Amino acid sequence: MTVDCENCRLFALPRSGEQKKHSNRPGGLELTSQALNLCTFPRNGRMLDIACGLGATLALLNERFEKPAIGLDRSGKMLRSALVDDPGSNVLMGDCFSIPLVSGSITGVLMECALSLSYRSLDTLKEIKRILAPGGKAIITDIFLRELDSSFDRQCLQKSRCISGVMYREEILEQFSQAGFLLDIWQDHTLFLKKWMIENI
Repeated sequence: MTVDCENCRLFALPRSGEQKKHSNRPGGLELTSQALNLCTFPRNGRMLDIACGLGATLALLNERFEKPAIGLDRSGKMLRSALVDDPGSNVLMGDCFSIPLVSGSITGVLMECALSLSYRSLDTLKEIKRILAPGGKAIITDIFLRELDSSFDRQCLQKSRCISGVMYREEILEQFSQAGFLLDIWQDHTLFLKKWMIENI
């Protein structure tokens, strides 16, 4: 059995004429704002949004912080669309496991619903740790596994393009530790995921 993702439209770019600055992920900007409020970053902090896509979170960061935030994405198509909508956006094209920024130069990092898509999650976390300044914090949101009923379920996940990298909570915490992070807060927002699935599937 293979999982066909060719016709999946969950993360597609909006069609011409539709709102560009959307955040198609569970919780959207509401969850982003909640996380920022918990972290209490300084107003003059330098923020980085990894896998910034069309720039919805980037725009939110630019509203809340004095210094222009940086957006990083590996998709040139996404970044071009972001720049069409906001030509002043400060964006970089690159991979999350090789971030083109100086070590210790970033106050806060956001990576929303993308760690499991990196397929090199530990390398990504180590790279985030490298670029964070002393006292810096990272906000990571993603889906995680509670349990699988059978080995067949795991095979289905492994054959999926978009969720094959999903991990159990214990695996995620172990990788955080290996990357040198201390966990401040872990929250479960399954209700946001369920709402998103109802609206998009």
